[in-house]
Amino acid sequence: MAHKFDPSHCWKLDNPDRRRIIPPEETLRKLGLRAGDVFVDIGCGIGYFTIPALHIVGLAGKVLGLDTSERMLNELSARATEDELHRLTLISTDEYSLGVKLESATFAFMANVLHEIDDRERFIGEVRSILVPEGKLAVIDWVKKENDFGPPREHRLEQVYVEQLLLENGFQVTGSWPMGDDFYAIVAMRDSDTSS
Repeated sequence: MAHKFDPSHCWKLDNPDRRRIIPPEETLRKLGLRAGDVFVDIGCGIGYFTIPALHIVGLAGKVLGLDTSERMLNELSARATEDELHRLTLISTDEYSLGVKLESATFAFMANVLHEIDDRERFIGEVRSILVPEGKLAVIDWVKKENDFGPPREHRLEQVYVEQLLLENGFQVTGSWPMGDDFYAIVAMRDSDTSS
């Protein structure tokens, strides 16, 4: 069974170290998020990336925050300004049924989520189904090593495994790079085959 983050520890998701290693707005821009994108933050948590995404996509874009935890969605709502909350669409979701219209997103994103999923092929298939053909998927996850914070090593995913998983499930990997010593980022594009 995959290791799940405990929502009662949501205070850990925003701290000076994380902001130094993975500054949210700068990271999203590097991953390729642009004005006008329809951005879906899968496992949005407290909105660490969700709220900054609003400022990148602008009024022509759209931001959806998805989480299986009502506690996380409530925390996100409390952190957002009234204007930000008005522009956000928050969805309480299941792991394998995201509740987003098929082929409606131009950019799907997940940070430290994939290692928590048991049936990863099914999950990636669901993510693919909400993306437009040639839409983008960005994944940030933990480097597979021992550490005194984050999930246990045995629950972390090798970067090469994640890239292969994407390739085998309808994506082309277009870029990847380390983020500090503890994380990696992968950007992939949904293939143009319109069959989901």
